[in-house]
Amino acid sequence: MLSQYNIDTRIILHIGDPMDQGCSHMVHNYLYEYANLNAITIPVKVGMAELEGAIAGARAFGLDFTLTMPLKSAIIDYLDEVDDLSRDFRCVNNVKFVDGKLIGTGLDGVGMGAAIRHRLGQRMDGRHALILGAGAVAGPIAAAIVERGVTKVVIANRTVEKAEYIANVLRKYFPALEVEFGPLSDEFLKEKAYDSNLVVQCTSMGGGTWKAFEPLGFMQNLPKDCFVADVLYPVTTVLSEAERLGLETLNGQEMILHQQLATMEFRFGVKLPEDEALLVAEEALDMSVAKRAFRNRYKKDK
Repeated sequence: MLSQYNIDTRIILHIGDPMDQGCSHMVHNYLYEYANLNAITIPVKVGMAELEGAIAGARAFGLDFTLTMPLKSAIIDYLDEVDDLSRDFRCVNNVKFVDGKLIGTGLDGVGMGAAIRHRLGQRMDGRHALILGAGAVAGPIAAAIVERGVTKVVIANRTVEKAEYIANVLRKYFPALEVEFGPLSDEFLKEKAYDSNLVVQCTSMGGGTWKAFEPLGFMQNLPKDCFVADVLYPVTTVLSEAERLGLETLNGQEMILHQQLATMEFRFGVKLPEDEALLVAEEALDMSVAKRAFRNRYKKDK
């Protein structure tokens, strides 16, 4: 990491609430060093009530920023330019300041889609996906996996109207895609599990200190070749059950790693060599997770 920053240092804020469990800003900073970029990402707690003021400050100082919960949808109304897919799914997690304009895009889907494709290769082609949840990242992830070979998508969510909205957007961009939606219920999931050989868990449940994901009974109906991914990391209730059943898994760390490469290209126009950069990002993320664990223990003891 640069020992001294200067007037030319590009400052990127990582904003959201809560921020005490995040690691991505540390990974960003490792990659800046690897790519010899004069930049730094700083985490800042910003809730919905503070968002308008934060955007005004970013404009005044010409700052870029990345976003996490709960700001990925609300930010869109403050931006000057957003790509169509990110706008329709109302999910933006990267914003750059260019010629006085705030330009946003969503890269969560790109990160997960690239991570799954990296692991499965051509085995991803023709898969039928079951998406758990219909929050901000679910739609972009669904679109990204379709772009990489998935031919059927089922979205399950407690609020069925949100799942239906994602289904309608997918139909808009992928008219030939087979799309279904329904409730995040034991009955619906068990019915759809038989035909699902890719599962992507997109809710906030089941990781770290969050409430465990439920119901899990549907997972026993999944095919033996089913691949199970989760946006959370490192250990989640969905992934633990998948591993118990002998299914291949991928946690949110790999999504973050691939998302970092896409972020570097979006923000700096730098296309890093994939295999080498992924190793650097993986090392950075492992270190970041260890630092987070130490911080959590320290705060608990204190």
